[in-house]
Amino acid sequence: MLRHLCLTLLLSLSSAGLSAQEPAIDTLYFVVRDGIVMTAQGHAIAMDFNEDGKFEGEAAGTSFAGTYRLDGAQLCTTSQLAASETCTTYPEGMEPGDEFEVVSPALGSVRVRIRTPEENRAAAAGN
Repeated sequence: MLRHLCLTLLLSLSSAGLSAQEPAIDTLYFVVRDGIVMTAQGHAIAMDFNEDGKFEGEAAGTSFAGTYRLDGAQLCTTSQLAASETCTTYPEGMEPGDEFEVVSPALGSVRVRIRTPEENRAAAAGN
């Protein structure tokens, strides 16, 4: 009986350790994969992120580009639009199509919508 209990405990601990090592699919995963449309100060800003740490966007017909990095739940960006790196905390549990508020150090309160894969396919077909 004691042997069975020890084996059960060992298996439960090892499976807990395995699940803790699995990468979480979180909000920033979808932000980087699918891109976003943010609304700040009445302007819609579309942004696309590349796996190499670069991003590009468009606001009011003006294109811009920069670099990004992920730091926990924060998306940190640097571009010609900001004098220094800015980091914005994103909420957990958001998926493509979700819309939510974040507070940007540079822009204040910003509404963010994660684009869906369907939107991206439709946009690609239109180009």
